[in-house]
Amino acid sequence: MPKASFYHQPVLHLDCSGFAEIENCKKVLQYTEKEIQLDMGKQTLCIYGDGLVLTELAGKNLWLKGNIFQIEFRSIALQDKRS
Repeated sequence: MPKASFYHQPVLHLDCSGFAEIENCKKVLQYTEKEIQLDMGKQTLCIYGDGLVLTELAGKNLWLKGNIFQIEFRSIALQDKRS
C-alpha cells in the first residue's frame, strides 16, 4: 500500500488523441499555442506541440488538448543552479 503522501503528488495523464490531464500543478509558468510550462513542485513540466489549448482549470488540476510533440521534465534544483 502506498504512503498517504503518494496521492498528493503531481500526476500526468495522456491519451493518443492529444488530450492531457495534469493533477496537482502549482502554477502555469508559460502558455502559448506551441509551449506550456507548468510548476509541478520539484520539477517543471514542459509540453511542446501545435495548437495547445488549456481547456479547463480547476484548482490544482488542468486539462489541455492539441498536437503534443514532446514532453520534458526539468529539475527545479538544476534550473536554479544554472541561473
